[in-house]
Order: sequence, then structure tokens, then C-alpha cells
Amino acid sequence: MRNQNAAVGIHGGRKNTARCKRDHYAWEQRKLGDLLEERNSQRSQSNSYPLVSFTVENGVTPKTDRYQREQLVRGDKAAKKYKVTYLDDIVYNPANLKFGAISRNAYGRAVFSPIYVTFRVKDKQTVPRFIEGYVKRDDFIKYSLRFQQGTVYERQSVSPDSFLGLPIPLPSIDEQRQIGAFFASLDDLIALHQRKPLW
Repeated sequence: MRNQNAAVGIHGGRKNTARCKRDHYAWEQRKLGDLLEERNSQRSQSNSYPLVSFTVENGVTPKTDRYQREQLVRGDKAAKKYKVTYLDDIVYNPANLKFGAISRNAYGRAVFSPIYVTFRVKDKQTVPRFIEGYVKRDDFIKYSLRFQQGTVYERQSVSPDSFLGLPIPLPSIDEQRQIGAFFASLDDLIALHQRKPLW
């Protein structure tokens, strides 16, 4: 006998299987440039805008001794300008994207080297955690490297214009939140296991 519950939706009505199948694939194809806008403002470091690092391992992070190079700055260090970044910006290093140097700014308001590219999420229907999860994927990075420019491998880079031209499938805002939360919980789980001793 046919299972009567198979065709009944969660609200008791009959499920429209064609509609459900269509909704499942209703992610909108967009370009990153529709969702992101490059941020190019600069200012000096201060208590309100601390100088930070950007690393493959930790993204936007407080400077450690390893990355302290202030002694190399000539002239008036207080007047030196750095690029501004804010919480939830998407940041990448054009020359090191091949190594996974791309992340969401989870640190907050800060300044860092002008060599880094930073984007603000301009579309209110876009969740920064979802964007981060997508652009950090190995297959996305591998695809983006098709657009590297430069003759020397070590100096090849993906320009901001090329990056903004890359496609991204965009689900509904609710789905983005759910996927973003999943990525966040996965990152927390990985970090927890990395802190555990190996023996």
C-alpha cells in the first residue's frame, strides 16, 4: 500500500514535489562584485585602529613578535598610513591567495598593510560568514587562480577586479545564515581539535 504520509507536507497540506525540486535549485547566480565593494581608505594606526597582521592560519589577527616589523619603517611612524578594515570585511592577499590567504575579518576595526585587499559586504541580503565559507573553499581558490596575472610564479596575483568578476551561487538569506553557522561550528570544532595534545 502507498505511504500516505509521503506526499504530505509538514503543515499537513499536500507537498508539491515539482515546486520543492525547483526551490532546491533556486540559488541565484551572482558575481562577487554584486555583493562586495573594495574598501580603500587609509589612516594611521591608533588605539582605535590598532595595527594588525593578516595570516593564512588566523586571518586578521593581533601582531605577534614574528610579524613585528615596525623597526623597518623609516621616518615618522605615527604618520604612516595603513589600509583600514572593519568587522566582517572579506580580506585577501592577492599574491598569496594560492596558499589560502583569504578570510573574513573576525577581529574588528583595525589597520594593516596596503598590500592586502579588503572588501565590505554591500548587499544587506548577504551574510558575511556565508561569503567567507564559499571563498575559502579549495575549489573556489583553484578556480580563481585561472585569473592570476604576472610572469613570475611567486609574484602572480589575482587582482581585485578579477576577483569581483568571479561567480557565486547565492541562496536565500535564511539559508545563508544556516550555512554560515555551520561553517562557524566547523571552524570551532577544528580549532578545538588543534588545541588537543597529540599524545
